Amino acid sequence: MSGLASQVISSDSPLLWNASDCIRDISASPESNHLALADASGAVSVFDTKATTLIWSKFAHELGASLIDWSRDAELIASAGQDGYIKLWQPHTGEVIKVLQVPGLWIERLMWSPDGNYLAAAAGKSILVWDRQGKEVIHFAQHQSTVTAIAWKYNSKEIASACYKRVNLFRVGYSKPYQSLQCLGSLISLVWSPDGKAICAGSQDRMLQFWRLSNKKSHHTEMKGYPEKVSLLDWDRDSCYLASAGSSDIVVWKIQGKSPAGTTPLVLKGHSGRVTALCFQSRGLLLASGANDGSIYVWDLSQANKPVAKWTIDSSVTRLFWVKDDVQLVVGAKDGSVNLFNLSSNKNTDEA
Repeated sequence: MSGLASQVISSDSPLLWNASDCIRDISASPESNHLALADASGAVSVFDTKATTLIWSKFAHELGASLIDWSRDAELIASAGQDGYIKLWQPHTGEVIKVLQVPGLWIERLMWSPDGNYLAAAAGKSILVWDRQGKEVIHFAQHQSTVTAIAWKYNSKEIASACYKRVNLFRVGYSKPYQSLQCLGSLISLVWSPDGKAICAGSQDRMLQFWRLSNKKSHHTEMKGYPEKVSLLDWDRDSCYLASAGSSDIVVWKIQGKSPAGTTPLVLKGHSGRVTALCFQSRGLLLASGANDGSIYVWDLSQANKPVAKWTIDSSVTRLFWVKDDVQLVVGAKDGSVNLFNLSSNKNTDEA
């Protein structure tokens, strides 16, 4: 059976575990004491960060496990991969509670609603949403192209999907979108602001699409000039800052008024490789970034463009996740390593 292979107990190393293959996705339990991991071998694993022990690891998906999400009520873990199956797990025992199937389709995205009552997936030209009992509450298969991203609104009753030239907005219980937001380009990333008032999508065509939502008429803005496709997006908790990346630089927009139009973004420079992961703290203005050269930076947006912490690992960063009241950063890597860096300690932190 493939899965996490070895425990590292040395206090001198940030390395927690070595998986047998690339870490594709990471999700933390609400209290942040446990991590759920999906790796390219097909394994799903749960790890106790406090005791540094493996709780369980099981082979889950043919062709690799690529997506994992822990429900915010802590009661279920959902995993998916390239085999067209979604599995719901009991977090403490590793028992499979339910299996959902999307026949013949690679599942592109997987996401619990903020309240944990609904699970959404994107596969092919479809978006599907189930309740906790596995009953389908949305199934829309008429997107004009592959659904590349999904994003829940804070109220858990609305979800957005992105595809070519369009973002569709859905309400749970209705099979068709209630609104379509039109734009140029092939969309590949999507985020709904935490306050629910704006949606932003990154495109293959080196643009950022921004909508300020309204019941009457949504206000649309395009931000151009990116050197590469905009594949990574994240909001801060207060919906004031929008971070974006696709090259070695990170572009951060301060959102004021209807849109960031006419403003100059903050450009964070430091990575020599392409940025592959972005993650704001759940509170505060610290933004973590990781790149394919193994560099990991933490930026304080109140201190302009100087990083407040730097680390390096020996592999491309695949995932970042804040835990422990936003003072520890979990880093997943292409070589299967899972690392834990402590922001409150100078031991693993270089002076910027």
